[in-house]
Amino acid sequence: MTKIAKEAIVEKDFFKCAKLYYDLQRFVMDETPQLVLFHPCSQWAERDNVHGFEISQTCMYRLWDVWKE
Repeated sequence: MTKIAKEAIVEKDFFKCAKLYYDLQRFVMDETPQLVLFHPCSQWAERDNVHGFEISQTCMYRLWDVWKE
């Protein structure tokens, strides 16, 4: 994970950099323990052309499952 983070910091190509940060986010969400200490009340909206966006019971969301038409 540290190697990917270091690569992302110096990567000049936008799309390669975005992929590296995507991989980091996915790793953190899937492989590390997380404890939500608090959750403020919040509201959100979703457009008709956004798909796959869901809010879990812990109010976390996985952006790699979301796509836009």
